[in-house]
Amino acid sequence: MDFITLISFIAIVVILLMIYNYVNYKVPDSLKDIHSITFFSIVLSRLIKREGGHDKLYLRCKEYFERDGVIKMSFRGKWICTITDPVIVKEMCLRTDVFPKLMFNEILPNSAADRHFGVNVVHSNGDVWKRHRRVCNPAFKTLPVHLFVEKALKLMDILEKVDNKPIEVRDFMQRLTLDILGKVAFNFDFNNLEDPNNPYVTAYNEVQKLFRNPLVTIFQIDKIPILNQLIFRKIDKLNNLFEDIIKEKRKSLAAGHFNGDLLELMLKACDDPDNQILSDTELRCNLAIFMVAGHDTTAAALSSLLYLLAIHKDVQEKAREEVLRVLGDDLTPSAEQHAALKYLNMAIRENLRLYPPVCII
Repeated sequence: MDFITLISFIAIVVILLMIYNYVNYKVPDSLKDIHSITFFSIVLSRLIKREGGHDKLYLRCKEYFERDGVIKMSFRGKWICTITDPVIVKEMCLRTDVFPKLMFNEILPNSAADRHFGVNVVHSNGDVWKRHRRVCNPAFKTLPVHLFVEKALKLMDILEKVDNKPIEVRDFMQRLTLDILGKVAFNFDFNNLEDPNNPYVTAYNEVQKLFRNPLVTIFQIDKIPILNQLIFRKIDKLNNLFEDIIKEKRKSLAAGHFNGDLLELMLKACDDPDNQILSDTELRCNLAIFMVAGHDTTAAALSSLLYLLAIHKDVQEKAREEVLRVLGDDLTPSAEQHAALKYLNMAIRENLRLYPPVCII
């Protein structure tokens, strides 16, 4: 199959998908009075006008958000409501029996997301969620600050060697956070700071690019035979990496080696007779969601914070003075010292208010 034939085939499939979506997106009677964003308007905004981000969505629908607190949009064969009214949001979060979370195997069956994330502590309900939460719970009680400091110092060393060249901050933050997450999650060193093109980093980044690709998120090419196999091959490569790490971690624990990472805590929790054991597949799905939840979000928050500190020199100076005063020569803060960094913590919170890395849930 030559290149032109392949492109023609993809174009025909995409057009058929658009026609199928248009014909089958019937609005339920209960949602008919809510303002709609159509599949075609999403395509126009994302691909032609290059308007990405939820801030653009809010501005386009500001009138309806302020009046009704809700809009609806079509997404892969279903209607999704986006809500900004805090009263409605509170009701939905408290009434999980009435408003359960949608599972990947329900809203995106046999998709790239379903294959990679499956059922995990985020995407589960009821007793299944409780089982995952009990096993994952110990991981939310520890904060290995020394690992953050260790990787941050390595980043400083690398930046010091950059000679009279612009520094792409977002790229370095992506590399830093992946290295930290790898160590915190399962004591694995991606070595992204020093070797960003190694096979492990490449496998991870290829999967993350898939979930940002409009051809996957909008046009659903992960449901097209042949094309989906190319996508699934990349996902399976990363899934296999996670599963190999789980197997090695079991061997390490059996040999009496302990590091205190997230995966280790989860495996030890599985040994608790009060908890139901998670399978290796379930453990892998939880690792996958922890990685994606903590990687891009943290990198984005750090990037925007550094930007704000760079353009507000007075704030930067006050934050620096506070850090030097509270920490002194010890760069690894204790819990008490962290709490004492009041000005820096206020700057971080203001950054998150202005540029939230996760502005929709």
